[in-house]
Formats: sequence, C-alpha cells, structure tokens
Amino acid sequence: MPKYYVRSGQLERVIIADTPKDAAHIAINRCSGEEIDMISFFIDERGFRGPTPESPSFDSNFLPEFALSVTGLMAEWEHGY
Repeated sequence: MPKYYVRSGQLERVIIADTPKDAAHIAINRCSGEEIDMISFFIDERGFRGPTPESPSFDSNFLPEFALSVTGLMAEWEHGY
C-alpha cells in the first residue's frame, strides 16, 4: 500500500492507505483537534504539499498530486464511509 502525506489546514498526517481518498478518511478519523481547512485536503506521495495556514498561496513547483473536496469527504464520513 502506498504512503500518503495528507494536509488540510493545521492537520498533517502520514497515512498508509489503498487510495488518496482512503488516506483522507483515515486522516479525518485520526484528527486530534487540529483545525481542518474547510475547502480542501491536499494529498501527495512525495511529501506535504499545497498551501499552509502560514502561506495560503500555491507554489507551482510544489503542487499536490491530489486535492479533494472537504464537503464530499465529510458527507461520506458522516454516512459511515
């Protein structure tokens, strides 16, 4: 199984999962009070990428491989993904 680096707001987790979406769901379940960005999860196999709370803009050389909508992830999570 691949290792994914998941970032959303203050949340940063390294997750082993089958898919990027699975990694995002596992990261939500393992959240321990960090503030989650209410727009997107940024997921990559190469390291933590995408914007941070301190630097909200994108660096085109540091784009994440996957960006998933929080709305869709949370809806699936609430319905027992």
